Amino acid sequence: MSRWNPAIGSMTAPEKSRTCTEMPSGGQSPDVEVRTPVMNSAKKQATTDPRRSRRRVLWWVVAIAVGAFVIVLLVRRHTPETGATSWHTPIRQDANQTTGSPEEEESGGAANTEPQSSPNAPVSPEEQALIERVSRDVARDAESILPAPILKGRAKLLATLPAESVLESVENLPNFDDYVWVSGQIGLDYSMVSYPYLRLLTTRLNRVRKILRQAGGNSAQLIPVLMQKLQHSAEGFEEVEWAERIEVAYSEHGVTRSEPTEWMRRIVYAPVATYLLAEFDACEALPLMAKVYTSPDRFVCVSPLFLFYAMHLLAAEHPRNALSQDALKALDDYLTAAKHLPRPEITELPAWNAAYDETDFRQRFVGKNPIKNQPKIRMRIYPESLREFEKEDGPYLVVAPEIDELFARLEKFIELAYPSD
Repeated sequence: MSRWNPAIGSMTAPEKSRTCTEMPSGGQSPDVEVRTPVMNSAKKQATTDPRRSRRRVLWWVVAIAVGAFVIVLLVRRHTPETGATSWHTPIRQDANQTTGSPEEEESGGAANTEPQSSPNAPVSPEEQALIERVSRDVARDAESILPAPILKGRAKLLATLPAESVLESVENLPNFDDYVWVSGQIGLDYSMVSYPYLRLLTTRLNRVRKILRQAGGNSAQLIPVLMQKLQHSAEGFEEVEWAERIEVAYSEHGVTRSEPTEWMRRIVYAPVATYLLAEFDACEALPLMAKVYTSPDRFVCVSPLFLFYAMHLLAAEHPRNALSQDALKALDDYLTAAKHLPRPEITELPAWNAAYDETDFRQRFVGKNPIKNQPKIRMRIYPESLREFEKEDGPYLVVAPEIDELFARLEKFIELAYPSD
């Protein structure tokens, strides 16, 4: 259909029609279809409309979400009754849930037969039989895998430590055969002199466990040695820190160490000496420890919070019979103010001569504990919750004002109990 266009004086096709045909001369029937530029432009605009594209994407997202929801409902609906009621299979439940005594766990009995998602759900006979069979298989596999070969690094350490005397073990504390191994297990998430790092380092070093075991009640000869190590580590430490940083910063190809540097020795001796002095009840070391705590140096060889907590333990167990009345009053004043501080955790750990330690990764793969029958030692581990009282300010460590206030009370007691000449 055409209409008259007065502007051009001719017949034109309507703009809204998609196609039009022209009658060729000679009266032949129309057989050529001509698409107008107007409609081609309109069609292109419709296919590239951003709003229509967004709607199409939205519909696809909704369709996929609905389909996934329907699949989940169907899977849950058709889960067999003898299977698990959660996404964990019975084998996974048995590997992660065990109850009863360690002897029962070794024999494969007394496995936790209750699904994780429903603690009170009844257990079918088929499921009970499956759990017992898997438990027996795990126990059998554990017997075939463990005792596992001793790791190469630990085997070398076990060959070295028995020949060392206690004093030699103190001197060799920074040696790489023990320190680098333990430091690598802890990781680099903390500063190497911070409280979270030192509370793990001091209790995991095998030489520390050897010193505690072999020194026993004969620690009198070790206390002066440990005090000397702490004092030497703190004196002039800031210069040693800067020298280490400059050497590392200006090294073109990195720094490789074959033996401990002076900086490494100090950041090991200081915290270990602090920890051992507290374990040996060396109350005579309190003045030295207080002096290190109040050092004006910004770089420190031992966490101030770690040092303070060691002094706190010594003060809490300090003999009272030889103290003056003023010292007793100052001590009671401090203990009252510090009564909210948590106690250390007393834990049984593998001894220095154990074939495996508590970080051995292989114990996670089987249902038997490889360190169960190893020699043990009981150690005090400083509470992790105290870490909130110490923060890292760039390369420096800053303790909370509350700790400084408690130390002021503790320092007053130390001055009265151990007056300087």
